[in-house]
Amino acid sequence: MAETTTRKLAVLLHADVVGSTALVQVDEEVAHGRMQSAFQRFSTCITEHHGTTHEIRGDALIAEFPRVSDAVKAAREFQNANTKINEALSDQVRPEIRVGIAIGEVIIADGTVTGEGIVLAQRLEQMAESGGVCVQGAAYETLPKRLGVEFDNLGENSLKGFNDPVRVYALKFERCDDVSDEAPGNDAMTIVEMPDEPSIAVLPFTNMSADPEQEFFSDGISEDIITALSKINGIMVVARNSTFTYKGRAVDIKQVGKEQGVRYVLEGSVRKAANRVRVTAQLIDASSGHHVW
Repeated sequence: MAETTTRKLAVLLHADVVGSTALVQVDEEVAHGRMQSAFQRFSTCITEHHGTTHEIRGDALIAEFPRVSDAVKAAREFQNANTKINEALSDQVRPEIRVGIAIGEVIIADGTVTGEGIVLAQRLEQMAESGGVCVQGAAYETLPKRLGVEFDNLGENSLKGFNDPVRVYALKFERCDDVSDEAPGNDAMTIVEMPDEPSIAVLPFTNMSADPEQEFFSDGISEDIITALSKINGIMVVARNSTFTYKGRAVDIKQVGKEQGVRYVLEGSVRKAANRVRVTAQLIDASSGHHVW
C-alpha cells in the first residue's frame, strides 16, 4: 500500500522529560511508568484544548494545534498539574517536562511526523527550564492579548540547524492564574483597537483541488497577496504568521476582525484541474460581515 504523505503549516508542540536517563538509573520500572503516565495526562490535556497528539516516543511527545493559544493553554495547564503531582511524591523519581511551541512546516507520513517545524519546536523545548515552556517569536505574536498570560523575552537566539536567529519567549507561570478565552468578568470578547489607517487581514486561501500537493500553491497565492499589499503605503496588513493560524478552520469573519484589529478581511479559494486554475477572492467588511466585492 502506498504511503500517504501530507505537508502543511501547523502549530507544533514538542515536549520531553528532563534528565530521563538519570531517572531511569534510580528506578527503571518506576521511571518509565511515571513518564508514560505524565505523557498520557498531557495527551488528554492536549485533546481538551483542541490539539492532536501525533507521537509519544519514550521520553518525548509531539502534538499539533489549530492555534498557538490552544497550545499555550494546554502546556500551562499540564505543567501546573504536573508540578503538584511531583511535589506529592515521596521519592525523587519525578518526571519534569519542558515544552517548546513553534509555527512551522510539518510532514505527516503514515503517522510519523517530521519537518523543520518539529525540529524548531524541539530546539525551543531544549531552551526551556524544567517545568517551563518556550515559544517561538512568530508564534508569540499571534497570541491574543485577552489570553492574560505573560512571557519573558529571551531575545534573539542562534539555534542549531537554523541559519537565522530566532526570538524566544518563556512563559511566566507565577502570574498566569486565570488563563481564559475571555477577559475576566466579561462575557464578551475583548476587541483590539482599530488602527487609524485602512487595515486588512488576508486569510489562507482554501485548496479546493483533490490534490493535497496544491496546498503549497494556494498558500503561495495568499503569501503573494500579503506581500503585495504590505508594499502599499497607508495600509496596515496583518502578518502571515498571524493569519495562517486560521488555516483549515471555519472562522467567523467578525471574530477575525476583532482578534486582529482590522476593518477588512480577504478570503478566497483555489481550484486546479489539469492545466487550468481558478482563483476566487472576496473582500469582506469585518465590522458587518458584508461583502465589499
